Amino acid sequence: MFSVSKFCDIIDLTPLKKIRLLRKIKKLTLLKNKIISIKSFKTNYN
Repeated sequence: MFSVSKFCDIIDLTPLKKIRLLRKIKKLTLLKNKIISIKSFKTNYN
């Protein structure tokens, strides 16, 4: 897993774009975690 700050340093974005990207990554990560927890919940209770 790459660190987000390094990723943003490599792509030298404007602060606004950087914030949007960070939010997007955060949302995707949260979504992924939610999906994983739902899957594990289903496998545990079936």
